[in-house]
Amino acid sequence: MGKSVLFLGFSLLALNACVSEYQYCLHRVGAEVSRLQNAIFETEANLKRGFALRKSVIADASGGNCVPTATTGPCLQIGFLAEDRPVAIDPEAERARLSHLKLDLAAAKSLQRENLASCEGLEGS
Repeated sequence: MGKSVLFLGFSLLALNACVSEYQYCLHRVGAEVSRLQNAIFETEANLKRGFALRKSVIADASGGNCVPTATTGPCLQIGFLAEDRPVAIDPEAERARLSHLKLDLAAAKSLQRENLASCEGLEGS
């Protein structure tokens, strides 16, 4: 476990070296706006469809031939499939959620404009 944590730490340091302080600041300032925009898009799509979609990961076991080794013959090959499954929604609750998300987005955009000024001094770094 120690090696994987150390590797992760070095990976994050290397990634950080590729992103300027200015780019990181812009990302940080815009993260909440992006999250809210995605939630609004998803909620509107749910209302249009009449149901939500949830990712499900399904194990898929199928028979096949093993890679030739000392013993060959039929074996079980396991794969995984990700699929979207429909989930019932409460349209009234989704409309209320959408309304709240839009209000939150307006507030987040206002805050984003204020916070962008803090990134301006970092431009060029």
